[in-house]
Amino acid sequence: MSKNALMHELDAENVWRPVRGTGGSNPANSSSANIGIGGVFTGTGVDVSQYGTISVAIQASHSSATGGLVFQGSFDNVTWFDMEDYTYTAAGLKIYSMAPAGKYFRVKYTNGGSATTSFNLLTTFTNAYTKPSSHRIGDTITAENDAELVKSILAAKKPNGTFTDIDCTAGGNLKVSVEEVENGVVIPTGGSTTIVGVSLTRPADTTAYSAKDVVSDSTSAPTVLTFANFARVNAGTGIIVKARIMTSQKTNTAQFRLHLFHTAPTAINDNSPYLMLYANAANRIGMIDFPTMSSEDPTNSTAAATMRPSSDGSYSTPNLVFKAASASRAVYGILEAVTAFTPDSGQLFYIELSTIND
Repeated sequence: MSKNALMHELDAENVWRPVRGTGGSNPANSSSANIGIGGVFTGTGVDVSQYGTISVAIQASHSSATGGLVFQGSFDNVTWFDMEDYTYTAAGLKIYSMAPAGKYFRVKYTNGGSATTSFNLLTTFTNAYTKPSSHRIGDTITAENDAELVKSILAAKKPNGTFTDIDCTAGGNLKVSVEEVENGVVIPTGGSTTIVGVSLTRPADTTAYSAKDVVSDSTSAPTVLTFANFARVNAGTGIIVKARIMTSQKTNTAQFRLHLFHTAPTAINDNSPYLMLYANAANRIGMIDFPTMSSEDPTNSTAAATMRPSSDGSYSTPNLVFKAASASRAVYGILEAVTAFTPDSGQLFYIELSTIND
């Protein structure tokens, strides 16, 4: 028996083939010929059963069609299936590597909407596994990057020296539980602070407000004040610890009341009496009464303001507990003038609430 015979074997088709290929480039699936608009290069099926890794390098002046670079496998060199497909983007060099899937392999490339002026496709086979295509850590990752699928199981060592698998939640998130706090580490539980402000522009008139009239943005189609994302989560709870109002009318000395709800109530027209409705009982959070509005320098100031807690200590922190609706993080409000005043046309108001959320 010759040395050459020792390096070959008969396959199912009674054909002598190499036991292990010598590797190298494969002309049947390589090309440097330019391709026209929508043109297709289809390589020739090659028996790759003796190889460990297939690598394909490509560089072209113009991009492929969507999913135009296709690596195909076959069990009989007749019926072909797609192993992987990529969209090549001009004009960088891209390298792809894979293990054989099926006895035969070929490359199929469909060009995009511009004819290439340079095109280089090189396919190589190697006997053993080789390092996949490389990327710098800082490179942007896209859906067209070649990658290896890696699945692993997380395990941790318990104090008794044994190992156990780490569980996940029903939603597929890593399950974390704190059983003890060591070395002075404090685990926060809630306590986040949220500050939300809303703006209100009253109608373009100077109709005087009577005591207990609503201040809103329209006399016919008003909207309620919406403090969006006020709670930390849907149905979240917290305590309102600060509230303040500013208005563009620097001479304003009225007192105001802010009614708050976890579900938006029916809005009330501007300059209409505020209605305390039993229908809002379950949705009502409460109300915040403000001290009299005041300003500073009467000549150069451009606003009047008030706040809870007041700076002189006469009005305390609101300390108003709230809970958002089940599918919401918002809180809603209606502003009431507790005392009468004559507004400016288009007068502006800014209302801000601060909360400590659970």
